[in-house]
Amino acid sequence: MKALKFTGLALLGLIALAAIAIAVAAWRFDPAWAKQKLTQAVYEQKQRTLKLDGDIGLSFYPSLGVKLGKASLSERNSAQEFATVDGARVSVRLLPLLSRQAVVDRIELDGLRARIVRGKDGAFNFDDLLAKGKDSGAKDDGPPAPGGMPVRFDIAGVAITRSAVSYRDDKAGRAIQVTDLNLKTGRLSDSGSGPLDVSFKATAEQPRLNAALQLDANYRYDLARQQYALEQLDLKIKGDALSFKDVDLAITAKEASVGGGQGGIQVDAFALAAKGKVGDDALDARVDAPHLALLDERTLGQSASARVRLAGKERQLDAKLDLIAVEGTAAVWKIGKLAAQWNLNQGPLAAKGRLTGPVQTDLQAQIVDIPKLTGELDIAHPQMPIKQVQLPLDGSVHVDWGKSQATGSLSTKFDESAIQAKVQVARFSPLSAGFDLAADRLNFDKYFPAEVPPAKPANATAQPQAQAAGKPSPIDFSFLRGLDLKGAMRVGALQARNLKLSNFKADLATHGGRLDVSPLSANLYGGSVAGALSAQADGNRIALRQTFSNIDIGPLLRDYARKDMLEGHGQIALDVTASGRSAAEMTQSLAGSASAQLRDGALKGINLAKSVRQAKAMISGKQDAVVGANGAEKTDFSEMSASFKIANGVAHNDDLSAKSPFLRASGAGTIDLVHSRIDYLAKVTVVSTAKGQEGKDLADLNGLTVPVHLTGPFDNVSYKLEFGAMAADLAKREAAQQVQQQIEKQLDKKGLGNVLKGLIK
Repeated sequence: MKALKFTGLALLGLIALAAIAIAVAAWRFDPAWAKQKLTQAVYEQKQRTLKLDGDIGLSFYPSLGVKLGKASLSERNSAQEFATVDGARVSVRLLPLLSRQAVVDRIELDGLRARIVRGKDGAFNFDDLLAKGKDSGAKDDGPPAPGGMPVRFDIAGVAITRSAVSYRDDKAGRAIQVTDLNLKTGRLSDSGSGPLDVSFKATAEQPRLNAALQLDANYRYDLARQQYALEQLDLKIKGDALSFKDVDLAITAKEASVGGGQGGIQVDAFALAAKGKVGDDALDARVDAPHLALLDERTLGQSASARVRLAGKERQLDAKLDLIAVEGTAAVWKIGKLAAQWNLNQGPLAAKGRLTGPVQTDLQAQIVDIPKLTGELDIAHPQMPIKQVQLPLDGSVHVDWGKSQATGSLSTKFDESAIQAKVQVARFSPLSAGFDLAADRLNFDKYFPAEVPPAKPANATAQPQAQAAGKPSPIDFSFLRGLDLKGAMRVGALQARNLKLSNFKADLATHGGRLDVSPLSANLYGGSVAGALSAQADGNRIALRQTFSNIDIGPLLRDYARKDMLEGHGQIALDVTASGRSAAEMTQSLAGSASAQLRDGALKGINLAKSVRQAKAMISGKQDAVVGANGAEKTDFSEMSASFKIANGVAHNDDLSAKSPFLRASGAGTIDLVHSRIDYLAKVTVVSTAKGQEGKDLADLNGLTVPVHLTGPFDNVSYKLEFGAMAADLAKREAAQQVQQQIEKQLDKKGLGNVLKGLIK
């Protein structure tokens, strides 16, 4: 009993002495002196300015520690702020202090604001804080001197609340903002373990990210193996991430470890699952890796797979990626086989394919190389003439992430077409690339669906194009923004929208939201075309300048415009601009000029010579005659020229000039491209000749002018011969002839007729 009593008294004495010691320490502690020494040491060793707005205080409950008020730390050799904190507390255990050991027990930070920057040289703005001594070259001086106090970490927990971190990577060209950061840990000791709870919100521009993250895990640290391990990792992300929206992302792993005897990372039963939306489509994605070991000396992996599904009203996608036989070192990987396959259904279009090839990666040099990539692509569409196309694929890919560069090649062959493409990427973001595409022949009409106009009811009258039913197809050049491309296309034989070309050549360049295709040239329909095309995102505008030389206009119009109304050879020049969000809007805004000079041709739909000859019996009636277009009839001409001024989709002409062996024509009028209508008045004059079309039957109409009015929609043009005006002209002519005949009779009576006739002749 006495021993117990003395023991109790001794404990009370020790507690009293400890209380007295703490009271004396608190009484003798000088906050101003501590602030001065601390700021001086930081500046001398790190060349940074430490500001302590509040006093340094001691706390004794629940453990002995140091408390700081608001504080800030500058950048190295700069007045710019690196980090601030509203409050901080570091506590140590009391008993180890009696053995001259400082055991850190708990760290608390509140209102931390840190600015982290990675320079273009790859160095961080906190590297000097991790260095020992005054510079990064300082060496480890070994254990502390006998008079010093070693510090041992056996932390019961770390708490970071109401904090934010900004990160800017000048080398990669991206920035991330982390806000609402909260972190709580369990024990961090030489052999301890505990829970880990992290949550924050992150936003970024490149790549786009706006999400909240929650991490829960159990961790442990093995002192003997110097290995950190996470057990039952559970990571969740909610928000928008990497161009997804409303995404829910979960990452789980049975065990993940860092460090150890071999060094590196090992993960077992790793799984990543994501659900969200891409546009209006539902996203379901998953990544699985049964075992992956990224060790310093060797990297091993059984297999890894990824699967992505998109489901929406207009699109269904199922894609899978497998990585088989991963080996190498932590820096250099070799993947025995990469296998990708996908199945896409978008409206009536069905596309599926596969790609396989070995992969080599150098993580340290940030290089990915796929030297041999093979596969195939199947495309099916009910409106394609051959319904289904199968394309073999053969190529290679080389990516240098460190330099933001890549090269690739691809070749394929299908039906009568062989295609080769080469791509060089000089910069990933913003994209800057060059390409070269060559094909012996391409027939887009054979492999891609053509536009089919809606059928009109049998009793329907012709309607203007602008009033046609159906939703207009959008035209949007906004994709040109941010593109920096330069390349060339060469096609031996090309067919698109039934237009047939050969030796097609085009040099393309995009920059500043603008596409320029110049020069643009090809051979077609017995002649050639040369010029330039441009498209601009601002205003959604296009401009076209083309000159057609020695073109056979008949087959060109029949193939492209599906109109058989004109024949001849010659020159056509176009210089037009347009803007709008659909083909209809483009047509309504069409402006510029056009001209044509044709020879040895014919105007189809009417035989003016025949119509004038047949009209001789109708002239006395002074009534106009309306003649419908007849594909079997035509009016020949030896030469024809015309120029047009175009505004708001309407072409105006007033200088038509056409010649034939028996006719001359002039005219003026409009061609309304918006409503697909023509309103044109041509004046046809009969010339003195007995040659050519109906020439002999028109000899007695020599010098007469017949007005011909062309009106109606393009697909049903009517020709109105205004015989009333022609009859008046003929009456004047007959009256003049009668007067002349009377004069001649009177002169004959006086014997002067022959003399007068000789003078007239």
